[in-house]
Amino acid sequence: VLLFSPYSEVEIVEDDEDIDGDEEEEEAEEAAPVVAKSKAAKLLAQLREAVENANAAEELESVLPELLSEVAAMELSLGNALVAQVGLEDQTGAMRDQYLRLNADFDNFKKRTIKEKEQLADAAKARLLESLLPALDNFELARANLKTETEAEAKILSSYNGLYNGLLDKLKAAGLI
Repeated sequence: VLLFSPYSEVEIVEDDEDIDGDEEEEEAEEAAPVVAKSKAAKLLAQLREAVENANAAEELESVLPELLSEVAAMELSLGNALVAQVGLEDQTGAMRDQYLRLNADFDNFKKRTIKEKEQLADAAKARLLESLLPALDNFELARANLKTETEAEAKILSSYNGLYNGLLDKLKAAGLI
């Protein structure tokens, strides 16, 4: 005899009694964890028992309305769960969109900050070079007007050229000229 239950696959009940088999089944049932049955499962178990006792028609009449109401309640619960799932999927989509927008905003912020930093550095270099231009012009004027007549003046001119070239090298290294 095959009996179906919404909570189990298929249960096979054999008419032949196997003493060793019954003991093993009882031991397995005792070792199995106790699971709370739903109202529908209890009603189905009651119907199964009625079928085994051959009074299924009477039992079905008394249990059927209750079973139908339990099935309707389960369908309502399933519908509510599906509605909740759709709501959660919508929330997930909204959160994902918000994350993507925030991530894009942050990337734009990083790019804008880097660009502003570069602009500030360029502006600082320009201001420094602008303030050094009169001094550089004076160096070039002095260099053009220096006449070396003695060996001491040649040493001074050589030192002066070394200072001037050193200053130009530092300005080039800083990217100012």
